Amino acid sequence: MTTLPFQSNVPTLPTVSSEPQSESALPELFGQKSRFRFYGKASEYFGIWLVNWLLTIMTLSLYSPWAKVRRLRYFYTHTALEGARFDFTGQARAIFIGRIAALAVYFGAHSEGALKGSWLQWVAGVLLFAIYAIIPYLFRATYRFKARNTVYRHVRFKFTGTWRQAFMTYWGFGLLVIISLGLLLPYYIYRHKRYQFSNLQLGRLKFQFHAKVRHFYVAMWFPMLLLVGLYAGLTALAIYLSNMDIHIEDWKDAKNILWRLSPLIFVFLMVLASMYWITSALVFRLCWSRVSLGRSAFTSDLSVFKYLWIAYSNFWICVMTLGMMIPWAIIRVQRYRINSVSIEWQDNPQEILAVMQADLKAFGEELNDLIGIDLSL
Repeated sequence: MTTLPFQSNVPTLPTVSSEPQSESALPELFGQKSRFRFYGKASEYFGIWLVNWLLTIMTLSLYSPWAKVRRLRYFYTHTALEGARFDFTGQARAIFIGRIAALAVYFGAHSEGALKGSWLQWVAGVLLFAIYAIIPYLFRATYRFKARNTVYRHVRFKFTGTWRQAFMTYWGFGLLVIISLGLLLPYYIYRHKRYQFSNLQLGRLKFQFHAKVRHFYVAMWFPMLLLVGLYAGLTALAIYLSNMDIHIEDWKDAKNILWRLSPLIFVFLMVLASMYWITSALVFRLCWSRVSLGRSAFTSDLSVFKYLWIAYSNFWICVMTLGMMIPWAIIRVQRYRINSVSIEWQDNPQEILAVMQADLKAFGEELNDLIGIDLSL
């Protein structure tokens, strides 16, 4: 049996002998590795995607909460681990209420120009500040909503992160990224992922996040090099434009300048997209190789080069088909990401199920006290 270095300090699982076993018990997997499987198909998802897209447009985005629930439920119910599929039980009504409230505040805050000269302008200004100030709270509300509506083997997930942690992560460390011109981006991503994973539970069983800041800096050296290259390129472009004798008198002159700069703009956008895709792949692989549930460790064998090929080919195929292959591209990415993750069982599977279900009654009572609203835009 293989023991990973970061698992040595993980405490042993408490024994809960008085609780019933799961209706569908896990097989004997001690010391074995199980891979997650995604069974979604583009032909199935295309109908969901098309209906969601059409109804969202026809209802001026009012249908978007129902579209989100249908999409999440499809991906969750087509993801499986050891013969058991995940489920998503969230209700669109809860998302709809939160979204209407958030949109009302957002549009009210951005009506400051129409209210100019009125005392309501000050109210709009306060609302504008409030909507941006509570962004960390919105993130936390979304994590809680998704966690408690995600089910595996009749057990719900739970997110225990506090709003103070959310504000420190997304405002405090986010501000440092801006001040450092992006050089502290790996540190910010580390804090973001630590907040997500370290506060996640499956029933009463907690996830452990073992990654350190240095792991993110080591993993993200190439994206950071691209970021420095972007700064250098933008600086060179600014110097080049400042030395040009540019006279923009009409739209024709502006189009000519844009046409001359189009190759540089295209390269800039491709480098930016590459940086995003590479960062996504690196962070995904790093996080899912440094997470454990009890003593059972997750691993990911995702290849950055293959992920980059999938991302580039998806982009060009969607462009050439005017977006009609978007469902195929989404399914392709999800299948590769999910199928790359495995879990190595280093606890007794039945003991895991017992700990997961040890406090289901109390957990159900706690849910009644939660608002149950997804406030994300």
